[in-house]
Amino acid sequence: MWRRAARRVWMHRYEALTMAGFMVTAGVLADVTGASRWVGDRVGSAEAGVAADVFLAFAVCWVPLSVIDYRRCSREMALRAQVEAELEREAAATRARHEEHLAIRSAVTEVLDHGGPRIVYQPIVEIASGAVVGYEALSRFDDVPPDEWFSRAAHVDLGVELELAAARAALLGADGLPADAYLAINVSPRTLCDPRLLELLAGARPGAITFELTEHIAVDDYREYRASIARVRSHGGRVAVDDAGAGYASFRHIVDLQPDIIKVDGSLVHGVHLDPPRRSLMIAFVTFAADLGADLVAECVEELAEAEALASWGVGYGQGWYFGRPQPLGESPSGLVIANERRLASGE
Repeated sequence: MWRRAARRVWMHRYEALTMAGFMVTAGVLADVTGASRWVGDRVGSAEAGVAADVFLAFAVCWVPLSVIDYRRCSREMALRAQVEAELEREAAATRARHEEHLAIRSAVTEVLDHGGPRIVYQPIVEIASGAVVGYEALSRFDDVPPDEWFSRAAHVDLGVELELAAARAALLGADGLPADAYLAINVSPRTLCDPRLLELLAGARPGAITFELTEHIAVDDYREYRASIARVRSHGGRVAVDDAGAGYASFRHIVDLQPDIIKVDGSLVHGVHLDPPRRSLMIAFVTFAADLGADLVAECVEELAEAEALASWGVGYGQGWYFGRPQPLGESPSGLVIANERRLASGE
């Protein structure tokens, strides 16, 4: 109890010192100026001097009390102003978030109303022969990168809608796809579990469509994903794990999903012919994919030396600017594709 009282006294030590100082000063002034004797003479009592001292001291107490009250009110007003300013900032931030939400939702809705994003296609090549075995459909927007667009759409609960719209647009633009080439479409785990995704497989030949699973958050329960993959396969589709070796696409992630295709992230492919650790990891991926019965695709292949090294280690397929840049189907292949096909055909 006494400790609590001592803490409270210590908290108000400045007010207490102010009060004591004013009372002592008032008493001294009363004695020095003769105010006590003047009051005593008027009262006519021997003890009036002491009474007058006490009276004058308390009479002057309004000064320190006013100072103390002013300080307390000032603190309360400052605290109130601080709280009101903080509430106003929170309200302004809430309004800004709401306006941003509406703007993003409106922009995504406009894209959906126009049939989804613009689609380009990048070839996936068998490295040993140079033959194009598939194409990855990539979304393009006019103002911001695709990843940011899909992230914004997910933020306003339209991520699945935008991914499905992109998939439909990819299928509509793939009329010129070779009969023996497959189409790879990027989807998130949430979209993979959406029943509407299976509608895209209707009428397609078995193996003609592959869904590339892009993962940007940790997965705790794989049962739902494995069930979705089983449904995709039952409808003739395949599943690939994208960006293997980076982010959450770890070996454990791949083992749990058991994909048909493993796509090694470009950060592990760049300069792989010059970096022994990357080479060792790539060779491990070759063995790993073979044990899983999955095809292995190296992404972001940009140099002939990289392609030759990958082929020598048993990597079956490659994708990147060396083999072809993303472009609409039907356009002439890039010079890199032509040059690579000539090299492979001549055995160089």
